[in-house]
Amino acid sequence: MERKKEVQSDSYSRGRKKVGRRKNCRTNNSTARGRITGQKSCGSFDAVNDLCLCCSRYSFSLRFLLKLQLLHSAMDFLRTENATPHASQFSAAIYFAFASFAARFFLDRFVFRRLSIRMLTKGRAPSRITKEMQVKIGKCSESMWKLTYYAAVEAFILKITYQEPWFSNTKLYFNDWPNHELKSSMVLYYMCQCGFYIYSIVAILTWETRRKDFSVMFTHHVITVLLIGCSYLTSFFRIGSIILALHDASDVFMEAAKVFKYSGREFAASVCFGFFAVSWLILRLIFFPFWVIKATSIDLQQCLNLSEGFDMFLYYIFNTMLIMLLIFHIYWWKLICAMIYRQLKNRGKVGEDIRSGKQVSSIQIEGVQLVNTTNGEDLKFR
Repeated sequence: MERKKEVQSDSYSRGRKKVGRRKNCRTNNSTARGRITGQKSCGSFDAVNDLCLCCSRYSFSLRFLLKLQLLHSAMDFLRTENATPHASQFSAAIYFAFASFAARFFLDRFVFRRLSIRMLTKGRAPSRITKEMQVKIGKCSESMWKLTYYAAVEAFILKITYQEPWFSNTKLYFNDWPNHELKSSMVLYYMCQCGFYIYSIVAILTWETRRKDFSVMFTHHVITVLLIGCSYLTSFFRIGSIILALHDASDVFMEAAKVFKYSGREFAASVCFGFFAVSWLILRLIFFPFWVIKATSIDLQQCLNLSEGFDMFLYYIFNTMLIMLLIFHIYWWKLICAMIYRQLKNRGKVGEDIRSGKQVSSIQIEGVQLVNTTNGEDLKFR
């Protein structure tokens, strides 16, 4: 009996061990299946992540390549001789606008501000820079930037147009229009000028000093951009380049006078201001209305059919914008005459830039603000 009981207990214990092994096996199998399922789900999630990452990288690369393609096509057009004007070519002007932002930031940070400090302090290291000097440094560096640009583009346009037969003959402005040869140098000049004036519109609305002739200056820049675009697309780039050259010439002397004024060089400032006033009178008030506007009003009728709607619109829109520019020139010339009178009254001396409470009146000439103080003796640049 006892032996039977031992045998039964052994068989019972062996059976329980088998059942335990089966349960452990089931548990291990379920755990393994869970691991495999988790690995599969994690793997699918990683695959989706990789796919999204690849798509985003591809999208970025596609946009980057598209921009490069646009830039490449724009640069190819700049290298093309005797091309046909097209609106898509103004993508190069947008790149020039961004390039103007970058050039202004770089030159202002590393060249113009340092040079302005050196000129204002006569080469001596300043013990401290006051708030008034900071304002003067900012305006001096701004004038240096504009002087650099205007001088560069003026030299460039004179180089490419001076040898042309139509440079000094207004009757040839529209000869054989619209089959005028469009050289790559003219394309480069137009795109650069358009980009710069787009940049100037943004600058005058944002960080540049808000002056009293803000509305006039803003309208002037907008009209300039419209004239550049219209004259280019309609193949009137001969007279368009002449108009731009006339305006930039006087701007060179104006910005040079401001730089010398801010740095305390009175004689050089007076000489540059004299050239500025004379060039303004000759180029903007004599040559511009009596040669350029006369050509667009009379000679242009010979190559346009004013009985057609588009030609009539072209004729009147061009002349309207040019006459608006002439009105701005007369307005600024009145202020220039007041400036000359007060400068002569002050024995030819133009005083320094000040910001004080005794200021009672001021005038503004394309960025040059004069302050007449209460004592009636000083004439100040702002």
